[in-house]
Amino acid sequence: MDQTAETAAKPAYKRILLKLSGEALMGEDSFGINRTVLARMVEEIKSVVELGVQVGIVVGGGNIFRGVALGATGMDRATGDYMGMLATVMNAMALQDACRNNGVEARVQSALNIEQVAEPYIRGKALRHLRLGRVVIFAAGTGNPFMTTDTTAALRGAEIGAEIVIKATKVDGHDVRRNHLRRCAPLQPQGDGRHRLRALPRTGPADQGLQHQQEGRSAPRHSRRTGRHARAFLRFG
Repeated sequence: MDQTAETAAKPAYKRILLKLSGEALMGEDSFGINRTVLARMVEEIKSVVELGVQVGIVVGGGNIFRGVALGATGMDRATGDYMGMLATVMNAMALQDACRNNGVEARVQSALNIEQVAEPYIRGKALRHLRLGRVVIFAAGTGNPFMTTDTTAALRGAEIGAEIVIKATKVDGHDVRRNHLRRCAPLQPQGDGRHRLRALPRTGPADQGLQHQQEGRSAPRHSRRTGRHARAFLRFG
């Protein structure tokens, strides 16, 4: 392999944290998990793992349950949030199963103690899984009500030493009609030991490559390109 090819194959980041919203798992469905979408996501994750990148994932639960929505209709907010955490566990288990079916080793770590179906979240154990090339899926948020899974992504990213956080969301702040993967800047340690996370501006094709679109949706200029550009983004730098 010549030097140019070797440089092109080298990822820019050794360890990343990917935030997947529950809604992204629905695809065109109105509820639950779309198996076709899930399989496509796992293919993308597998291609990144094969580059030698260590991947942690935080998954939401909005495709099954949203505690904040029921809180607005009279249910106790904390109760609703705990129910939402259980929804993220179900999504994490489905993602783990799909990974294993595609030859990708994966572990689910839950912030809630559900040892029959998932490991408890233990930072040292998560780091060991990552070093061994396993995908680690963080479920149940932070384990606390009133905290979003976006907060969890920033927290887990800092805890595992992720060099970058990539966020998949329904809304990117610019166009509510499209799904986007939003790129965030690397976690930057501050002098007091804290970390700061900021969103990077969308400035070029590498950013467009992080936009998550289901096949067959509108905006064809972005569809069917996620894999190629996402991998190119990881090699960029």
